[in-house]
Amino acid sequence: MASSLFVNTIHICFDSVLAMDNQGMVAMFESLVATGLKGFLGCPAVLHEAALLEFFEMRKLTERFDGHDRTYRVLFNNVRNDMRDHKNLLSLDLKTYQYKVRNQVGAAAFDVVDVSRVVKELDAKVAAVATGMDDVRKDVETTKEAISHQIPDFRAQAQENYNILTAQLSELVAYVNLGGNDKKGEDSSSRGPQPPSDDQDRPTGEGSANREAGIREGVGRNRGGSGSSGSQSRGSGSGGDGVGDPDPPHG
Repeated sequence: MASSLFVNTIHICFDSVLAMDNQGMVAMFESLVATGLKGFLGCPAVLHEAALLEFFEMRKLTERFDGHDRTYRVLFNNVRNDMRDHKNLLSLDLKTYQYKVRNQVGAAAFDVVDVSRVVKELDAKVAAVATGMDDVRKDVETTKEAISHQIPDFRAQAQENYNILTAQLSELVAYVNLGGNDKKGEDSSSRGPQPPSDDQDRPTGEGSANREAGIREGVGRNRGGSGSSGSQSRGSGSGGDGVGDPDPPHG
């Protein structure tokens, strides 16, 4: 079919070639005509036809490659656009995640600050209580030491008071005993001679008879020596506390 493009010469019929329904070939031959390279295809018809057929095959191959290239470019562009979209989505997700993490970290830091503040307040309260306990302990130790120093003085004072009270009580007992003895002496002098203890231990009848006998004897003695007994009674009255026996009756 390519033989119809040539005449019986070794040159290409550019008029028929330029009328081909192939824009690429037409453009190529037009460029050859414009550059003055028409003699470039001066060769035998068989070789020229084989070369031209090979050229057409190469052109089809290049067109096929161009089609694949356009397809691949479209695919690459789509992949690139998808990657860009995914990148944007990933960037947006990453920014959102960073924002959330920042908020969570801020909240956690705020919670940590609150916990730290509470811990510090508790530490301050514990320190205050410990200080108060130390003060109380010091006061107790001071009071204990003061009391321990005062105990010997208190014991000495108590012992001194006890000794004073004991001495006063002893003096009081001695004074009471002395007053009782004096009173007994006065009673015995005012009652006169007492009967013997044996007479006191006898029955009532014997005791009364003995007392009557003693009274009679005393009366006889008083009659026999009234002067001596009177002087004795006056002497005893003046020597005592001013209280003596009454004067005997004059006969």
